Amino acid sequence: MRSVASQTEGFSIVELIITISIIGILAGIVIFTPKTFLVTARDQERADDVASIARRLEEAYSSQDLGYPGYPSTVELSADIAGKSRTMTRLSDDALKAPGASGASVVMATSLSTTTPAGAGTPTLTTYVYQPLTAVGALCISASSQSNPCVRFFLYYRSEETNQIKFIKSMHQQ
Repeated sequence: MRSVASQTEGFSIVELIITISIIGILAGIVIFTPKTFLVTARDQERADDVASIARRLEEAYSSQDLGYPGYPSTVELSADIAGKSRTMTRLSDDALKAPGASGASVVMATSLSTTTPAGAGTPTLTTYVYQPLTAVGALCISASSQSNPCVRFFLYYRSEETNQIKFIKSMHQQ
């Protein structure tokens, strides 16, 4: 006697199409979602770095690290970053380094413009821009003094997600 073979062996074409479609949808979610998370995480790191630098500058202002209440000029901050001295003590190297940068990422502004603070070199994804200003709104380039201190600053960075320039301003806006 011959036994009747069951017709339930294997998968039908409809079952295979549904399974492949579900796997494709799940793979698409896994592939594209982490990229968004990484971009958001790098933007958050930039915002945190700039906030840390701003907090340290505010502490330096309050404790009169320069010998008087004021923010460092571009020349002074460059020297402080290079030597991890005065205004940049107690700040981790990671806060000075943007995501993807190999070293300190703070560059000094070369213009008073709020949209292009570093002249032709506006903030990039791997640089932050420091723009100190005097009471009359002039850019503090050379060593400031008690008679003409840097009384406010802006710190700029670029968002990777929106490609917009964002900034933090000093608490003291004299």
